[in-house]
Amino acid sequence: MARGFVLLGEVGIHTGEGVAAITQPRLRGLLAALLVDVNTVLSCDTLVDRVWGDDLPDHPRASLRNHVARLRALLGDGDRTIVSLAGGYLLRAEPESVDLHRFRLLRDAGRGSEALALWSGEALLGVHTPWADGLRARLHAERLATRRDLVVPRQLPAAPLSFVGRHDDLKRLDAVVGGGTVAISAIAGTGGVGKTWLALRWAHDNAACFPDGQLYANLRGFDPTGEPVAATVVLRSFLHALGVPPQDIPHDEDARTALFRTLVAGRKILVVLDNARDAAQVAALLPGGGCGVLVTSRNDLGDVTGERLFVDCLSEDESRRLLAHHVGAQRLEGEPEEASKLLRYCAGLPLALSIVATRAAQHPEFPLAALSTELTDGLEALDGDDPSASLRAVLASSCRALSPRAAKAFRLLGQMIGPDISHAAAAALCGDPGALAELETAHLVEQHRPGRYRMHDLVLKYARDAEPDPAGTRRLLDFYLRSGQLDDEIDNIVAAGDFAAAHGWHDHAWRLANVIWYFRYARGYSTNWVPSTERALAAARQTGDARGVATTVKNLGVALFWNMRIEEAVRCYEEALDLFAALGDERSVSGTLNNLGAAHARLGRDTESIAYYERALRYPDIPPETRAGALGNMALVLAHQGHVAEAEANCLRALALNREWGSDDIEGHLLGSLAIVLRAAGRFSEALDRHRRALALLRSVNDRVGECETLNELGETLRRMGDPDAVAAHRQALVLAENMANPFEIARAREGIDAG
Repeated sequence: MARGFVLLGEVGIHTGEGVAAITQPRLRGLLAALLVDVNTVLSCDTLVDRVWGDDLPDHPRASLRNHVARLRALLGDGDRTIVSLAGGYLLRAEPESVDLHRFRLLRDAGRGSEALALWSGEALLGVHTPWADGLRARLHAERLATRRDLVVPRQLPAAPLSFVGRHDDLKRLDAVVGGGTVAISAIAGTGGVGKTWLALRWAHDNAACFPDGQLYANLRGFDPTGEPVAATVVLRSFLHALGVPPQDIPHDEDARTALFRTLVAGRKILVVLDNARDAAQVAALLPGGGCGVLVTSRNDLGDVTGERLFVDCLSEDESRRLLAHHVGAQRLEGEPEEASKLLRYCAGLPLALSIVATRAAQHPEFPLAALSTELTDGLEALDGDDPSASLRAVLASSCRALSPRAAKAFRLLGQMIGPDISHAAAAALCGDPGALAELETAHLVEQHRPGRYRMHDLVLKYARDAEPDPAGTRRLLDFYLRSGQLDDEIDNIVAAGDFAAAHGWHDHAWRLANVIWYFRYARGYSTNWVPSTERALAAARQTGDARGVATTVKNLGVALFWNMRIEEAVRCYEEALDLFAALGDERSVSGTLNNLGAAHARLGRDTESIAYYERALRYPDIPPETRAGALGNMALVLAHQGHVAEAEANCLRALALNREWGSDDIEGHLLGSLAIVLRAAGRFSEALDRHRRALALLRSVNDRVGECETLNELGETLRRMGDPDAVAAHRQALVLAENMANPFEIARAREGIDAG
């Protein structure tokens, strides 16, 4: 290869055989001084200053000539590279042959990952002068800035340190992974055969081939008691890892997929999709060309994954080497019969071998016979898998080695709901957060990201075979009822509500649905909203709790209203109204009347709508926010009927009420209502001001629905003013509406765009 020069590390010359370091400090300094301004004449004074700084020799110019001669000799081409010109010197070379200049060229071309890969250490190592120190600091700042410009996800779990064998499989992956997709399947569909280990070993060995990062997800396709992880949940994790703030992650799966593919387009990213159930689960997670993808599954996923590689159990020799890695070859040779028993029990299954080996290594003073005896007590075939591999006894022996507190925590963690569990939720479930560390050390749980834990599905299956602890389940469901971390826990809370409805925890089921209804509405988290709330309502009816039924049927009405099933929503609101009235709950009656007013307004029944709002406002003791909301909503209908002055008065009353109570969210909605009224009055400038103030408030509280509605109304006001910016407002609204799968606002935005 052509000669190159190193400044981003120890200063040296890159030859075909590696980097030739320069041992003499002043020669390093001279080479660095010339390379920084390659192909530029530098005066002798400049070079002397860069090379010696304040520590000048007795005869600086003579010393400089002497060092130039020595550097020419080192380069081996006389004066062809270092040229004497006009009272100074010039080093002639292609800029790209100098790593510093190549770094800047790559960075400026948007290839930051490749640029950063050129650094082998601190810049200008071995050169210590004031000039070098100042330049080193500036280059360090450039390096940091380039890093900041990149979001490089590193989601791979740790590489398996005890990996053995699989040489042919690794070579096959080398040949086929390069922008395509590879599915790794076990021949007999055996769980724990090492598909994940193989994928992770290859992924770590080849991480440098994917400088833009690695994404990883366990799809839990064969979770024995739960459903596979939905693609939309995985996409949320990927988008978060790629730097998308939680509030900007779409809730619609198609929108998440589109954003994911946009973010990874043209980037060298490796995506590892572990434990897939079928091709349908994987399809939405494939990033398209350019990225490498590894998919592991017990099933053949068909053509969706292109090349396919089948993985079998380890051979006896490979199994022995894996066991020896943990316990030592001498220990196996000292008890050959017992070692053979352990190998037979594990039947080449890497997960079983790893757990047995860890157990044996924890007590090096115990004979292997003690462990093999434990394993012979009740080894059972893994349900539904190859009977030659049994994990039940392996996991039992591992659990028996735990302290009593950790063993109890392990059994309780089998009751976790959702794809993982937070540290706080695990502490509530187990009643002993300290036990998690022991379980993690024993490789029975994995902290896959800070503060969140998961189990391999086979380990989880074993944990779930334990007798359920109703008290633990209650603690976990109570935790989700109290959780204030809805952004982090929303998927698990939805799953907990469905679990509660399906397993007889009826009171928890409707209460969990009630905890998240407003979060769903304001954030536009509409995934499975109606069916989930229907299950919660069925549970509430089972309790016989009239308030629970009333609350949940009203919440179902909100979900139906969101999904444009307005007549059904009206029926739910009417049922809730009767139930709240029977309970004598005037506040809830008033709130439900407000809902009915909104539903009838959506149906174009203005007279009925106003009647409901007027009834809502007759109750004297309703909260100020409820009264303000009804006034603001009624103002919209009045304005639609042409009663602009009355509508404006309603808005001003509502704003005054809310300012006593102090909700930025309601203030934003009320300002939006006032803007619509002012527009109806032809007072466009005032309307624009209220729209913009409403937007600022709603964005500040992350009310995505209110923001979307306000953008559509802003677009309508601008359209009536003849302002071409109207289309831009509707386009912003359309993005939000599609992310939330909000059919009403999608239709309004598209209508506004078409009208523009």
